[in-house]
Amino acid sequence: MYCSVLCPLGIWQDGVLWLAAHGHKIRRPFFYRQEKIYLRYTSLLDPYSIYGRMVIHMLVPFWQQAAVSSTGSGESGVMYMLSAHKNLWQGTAAFILSAAYIAGIGILSWKYGRLYCNTICPVGTILGSISRFSKFRLIFHSRKCIRCGRCEKICRASCIDMEMQTVDMSRCVDCMNCLTVCPQKAIVWTSRFSYQVVSSHVDVAEPAMSRREMIILSVVALGTAAIALSKHYLPAGAAIIPAASKGSAVMPPGAMLLVHFAQRCTACHLCVGRCPGKVLTSKLISYHGFGVFQPHLDFSEGECVYTCNLCSQVCPTGAIRPIALPEKQHLKIGRAVYYPFHCLIIQEGIACGICARHCPTKAIQLIPKESRWLPQVDSSDCIGCGACQYHCPATPTAITVEAFTEQIASRKK
Repeated sequence: MYCSVLCPLGIWQDGVLWLAAHGHKIRRPFFYRQEKIYLRYTSLLDPYSIYGRMVIHMLVPFWQQAAVSSTGSGESGVMYMLSAHKNLWQGTAAFILSAAYIAGIGILSWKYGRLYCNTICPVGTILGSISRFSKFRLIFHSRKCIRCGRCEKICRASCIDMEMQTVDMSRCVDCMNCLTVCPQKAIVWTSRFSYQVVSSHVDVAEPAMSRREMIILSVVALGTAAIALSKHYLPAGAAIIPAASKGSAVMPPGAMLLVHFAQRCTACHLCVGRCPGKVLTSKLISYHGFGVFQPHLDFSEGECVYTCNLCSQVCPTGAIRPIALPEKQHLKIGRAVYYPFHCLIIQEGIACGICARHCPTKAIQLIPKESRWLPQVDSSDCIGCGACQYHCPATPTAITVEAFTEQIASRKK
């Protein structure tokens, strides 16, 4: 029932089904499909992460554009989206994957109803396994049934077998559409313990598994669970995930420990969507291969806003723990490193100092040296917000932020 009432991805699929049912072309009816047992118990496509990426990378920018257009102010159209909503294009791989998800699941919903929910979704599989033994279920009243097939044709879960007069409750999403279309009221929602009252069958007819299938299924399910849980038991330390280094991904403030973040982050991208500095982005592989589409800070796109802690407030899994703004402002997520030979002061003799002016903690100071004022980074006060790197006009940048695998409080209070 969760899949029908509460799951946002399930509700979105119902929206697609509604469009299919109300389209100009009459859609073909559903029909009973046998359970794909091995596919169900080997899939790891998390619905929360899929829906989060779909919304953040595909839908939110369009909603924002519609809101701005409705006010009648500012730019409009595609150019506005390109200039004001760079988040749509941050992380090409994430964008492409989100587009593939929204197209793939949309097509599945349009043609096959809730096939994703009851065959591919791991959450649906877990809930369905419990539903096999649920107290209340849909049961046929065989004496009333005229075998018109209306219930099977409208079943979006394709779990009603009209020929055998059974309902596979492990795949049923409890939409109850079958109850509304049955002209004889021959299918009822009742307790499994009172089936003899409404059914002429001696036993409740359900899809049966042989002993061999049960053993194989158990082995497959345990193996899949072991793969899913394996990253939660990765040993910590520099031997597993390297310490701070140039080019490493910088974690969002509040992630605290890279091993912890890699274990808990599901790449839902809610933090990416709420980041006002547009510095949070993702790529296919992050954190030395331990993060798939997990967000990191890209200082070529923005800076971690000093007065913001939104990413820590919206994380649903605890990968980014909630931190108060004063704590965030003194949390070292990385360290700035100055490369003088890239600096405009050295290269072209231009008195720049932009990095020092934009540093919120004043960790960068201009120091006189050989008749020139050169930046100097106080690493004890630097929190790694990336303002210096983002605003640096040199190419390549003369100052970059190196990542920490463990975030700690800075000395400055």
